[in-house]
Amino acid sequence: MKFFTGFWKDACDEGGLAWDDSNNNRAFLSGTISATIERRVDLHRVAPEQGEVQDGHGRADAHRHPARGKPGPGRLAPTRYHTAFNHGVMSYSKNQKLAKDFIKWWYSKPQMDVWFTAQKGFAQGLTKTWESHPMWQQDPVMLPYRTPPASSGSSATPDPRARRRREAYSKYIIIDMYAKAIQGMSAEEAVKWAEGELKKIYGA
Repeated sequence: MKFFTGFWKDACDEGGLAWDDSNNNRAFLSGTISATIERRVDLHRVAPEQGEVQDGHGRADAHRHPARGKPGPGRLAPTRYHTAFNHGVMSYSKNQKLAKDFIKWWYSKPQMDVWFTAQKGFAQGLTKTWESHPMWQQDPVMLPYRTPPASSGSSATPDPRARRRREAYSKYIIIDMYAKAIQGMSAEEAVKWAEGELKKIYGA
């Protein structure tokens, strides 16, 4: 934590505390920052058009291959969380059948094919069928993101700790721990605070 707080002050844009989801893209593309942890395809697509920071292949170096592997009993998946889309039909809805029919239509291959091609890798395929979609061949930089869903997990992975993981994740405890430290709380106190919050969820 002490290393991180020093790194933040010496090498990062301290205005980052006020950023929203789009600020790191704008900062990277304008040259304000030289690196960003950015998984989204939007940065990769825009950077080549603007002639900004590029890798040896003449493309924006916006992506790195995620760690691979499958989660085993009692441990988290050793990879990053991937974009997930969830849809629900409310039990009190007066149009349940219409809503279900719409979702079924939307995810039918003719409709999904258009969307999947247009978003160019922003979201991974819903089934293995989409791993062989021609879209992946349009941009070699995106190929590493063709298969990670098969080796990644999420907080919804069935195991006894899933509910606790979801609660810890949704409360931003780890993120807030770092935020508290870079805003003035001592490293020791920030870690102690996070430990206390996690103990409330997982038990002492």
